[in-house]
Amino acid sequence: MRKILIGILLISVHILASGQEVDSILATSRYRNYTLSDLPSDVIKVFNEFPLKLAQYRRSLLENMISATLLKLEAERLKLNEEKLIQRIKNTAQKPSIREAENFYQSNRDIFNGKSFEEVKDQILRFLANKKEQEALEKYVEALRKRIKISFDRDVNSQSTNPQDVIVSIGNKKITFAEFEKINAPAVYEAEADFADMIIEKLEEKIFNDLVLFEAQSLGVASNDLIAEEITNKIKDFSGYEEEFLTAKFRKRLFEKYNLKILFKGPKPLIQNISTQDKPSKGNPTAPVVMVMFSDFQCPACAATHPLLEAILNEYKDKVRFVVRNFPLVELHKNAFQAAQAAKAAEKQGKFFEYIEILYKNQQALDQESLKAYARQIGLDMKRFEADMRDKVIADSIWKDIEEGKNYGVYATPTIFVNGVKLRDISIRGLMKTIENLIENQ
Repeated sequence: MRKILIGILLISVHILASGQEVDSILATSRYRNYTLSDLPSDVIKVFNEFPLKLAQYRRSLLENMISATLLKLEAERLKLNEEKLIQRIKNTAQKPSIREAENFYQSNRDIFNGKSFEEVKDQILRFLANKKEQEALEKYVEALRKRIKISFDRDVNSQSTNPQDVIVSIGNKKITFAEFEKINAPAVYEAEADFADMIIEKLEEKIFNDLVLFEAQSLGVASNDLIAEEITNKIKDFSGYEEEFLTAKFRKRLFEKYNLKILFKGPKPLIQNISTQDKPSKGNPTAPVVMVMFSDFQCPACAATHPLLEAILNEYKDKVRFVVRNFPLVELHKNAFQAAQAAKAAEKQGKFFEYIEILYKNQQALDQESLKAYARQIGLDMKRFEADMRDKVIADSIWKDIEEGKNYGVYATPTIFVNGVKLRDISIRGLMKTIENLIENQ
């Protein structure tokens, strides 16, 4: 099936760009107002290209729906489950050779951070296998396009007043505007939110820098001295997140002092009911803010994000609860699923968070023997631990997390939801801004 490029997602919002002129006011403050012309030229260019990019994006979404419908029709004809048909097609793909993997490694050495070929060989082979399987699917779908009649009734970008109007017919299946919008609402929201985040980030960055200079001038000090007084000189632990916390708090104080109001708004947040029942958690069970992280214990980004969330939990105390759900990327990380099983087994003995701390610090050693060694390290009952690791109930619960995660729009790790809204800026600043808005508006 045809892939949607992530880049298109960042520039696919029409309602946010419509009517914006260069002199449109995007933000006001006691210092000065800010317009589109205050943003970098490349951002203004993106703004101006919205209509075309949006149309391209919506067409790519429709093409994905057409491809999925073609496979559904073919599965029905062959009296097969869709998943079985897709797996059958993938099985026709040629397996990548060691030589192909070596060539890929040599051409992309810079992305492996100095790791040897042997260290990343399995990862490369899985990546190349997935690529070949995707190509086999695309080839199969192209053949179906030639055999099954496809007729376009309307342009997906036209303004239809009737949601039941048909956009395209594929064999005996029809895709209406209502169906298109329903299925693609999360993707459209992601696009709108990505764009709004980019604009607001650039805007706040410009305003913060201006206000630092203005505040320094009003106090009769150099801007570097003001930064030192508010941030640098207060840092006690340069290895942690203290600088980020101090910077975010200073920014907030300046924005409040100068009565900053961002007039440019993003889309209304897509709030989902993310289940946390019977999931491992830390913090106040009745906290007004609930952070849910879908994690893969072999994922380096998850290992980097976990302490950030712990820092946020420590900063906001009983106002925040932190929940972990499983989303092992089984196609990329060969030991991720069994690491999740081991973590669930540790959870049954009340030591989930102690155990995953070890997993995150030892991502290169998540084989069975290492997982057992970590369990012994924190004093788990080994007989019970090993039995739980083999327990089908635990495996099924992990697969359920994965399936529910996909339904929530999770496709990569880490993915974090705060009170049901997917977090877009995984940073101290992004989390503080989100949490404080929720606390202030509860």
